[in-house]
Amino acid sequence: MSQPTSLPPHLWDIKVEVEQYARDYGLDFFETSFEVLDYDRMNEVAAYGGFPSRYPHWRFGMDYDRLSKGHTYGVQKIYEMVINNDPCYAYLLEGNSTVDQKTVMAHVFAHCDFFKNNYWFGKTNRKMMDEMANHASRIRRYIERYGLEQVEGFLDTCLSVEDLIDPHSPFIARKAKKVEDSGNREEPSEIPRIRAKEYMDEFINPREFLDRQQRKIEKEKEKELRFPEEPERDVLKFLLDHAPLEKWEREVLDMTREEAYNFAPRGRGTLCARVCGQRPRPHRPRAQGRLARAAAARVGSQPISSGASAPSSVVEPQARHARPPGGSWRASLLVGGQGQST
Repeated sequence: MSQPTSLPPHLWDIKVEVEQYARDYGLDFFETSFEVLDYDRMNEVAAYGGFPSRYPHWRFGMDYDRLSKGHTYGVQKIYEMVINNDPCYAYLLEGNSTVDQKTVMAHVFAHCDFFKNNYWFGKTNRKMMDEMANHASRIRRYIERYGLEQVEGFLDTCLSVEDLIDPHSPFIARKAKKVEDSGNREEPSEIPRIRAKEYMDEFINPREFLDRQQRKIEKEKEKELRFPEEPERDVLKFLLDHAPLEKWEREVLDMTREEAYNFAPRGRGTLCARVCGQRPRPHRPRAQGRLARAAAARVGSQPISSGASAPSSVVEPQARHARPPGGSWRASLLVGGQGQST
């Protein structure tokens, strides 16, 4: 396995220049570190979801095989990857032209600004690079203690439900539910009545009223028997709280949930970043036909072709967005001229 190549002097000079331009334009981002990787190492990191160190699992090997074949057959190419971390880490593909590397660096600084200032990414762990490495070390210890087959089988189960989380829960402050001891709770001996004298009781507490009270009590009892009382969108948290798991299984499930929440903002964040990255072009009124050319000639200017627009200061290559099989954005690659943001 080849090791990351340090940034060559000419790329370092470009990085310093582009970073200064980005800050002059008002971008505010974490310190950004660039590394140059060959295509094989780049595919490996991409298979790991953008992080250089992950726990051993067959899924990462499957993703690496797919990415490697796509690069070999010319189906796709990863120009860059950038990780939501403090500091941000970005990877450049070895062999790209200088123009490509310069464009990618500018693209990366925009991603880093978005990671730091976008609300969706505000609740993510900014030290996830270290956290991923810690998760990998802990799971390797569990493999040594309990065996590869048992730990990998449980990981398969956890990863099959990793998307069953509540992406909005980090932004909602919920109050802890009061837990009552149902064994010490006294059941009402009779239907509650409105206090009245005996001769007025049938008028103050008619049969219809008592029936409604009875139905209300029965509904309350049914609600107490329902578990949970309210629907839970975060299935992983529900399993952590109530599933009969061993200690190491609970910790593995908790790590899976933590990583799922780290990757959750990418779906919305990628869309927002692409929208924010499109700078508005200055408006130019459309002119068509002979009248336009005649008017242009009359004032001594060049004619404006139909549908023309002013040149943009930043031009990005057109690209296709590829989504991997299975519908997961975990190892989504923006191919055909774009990179991957994590």
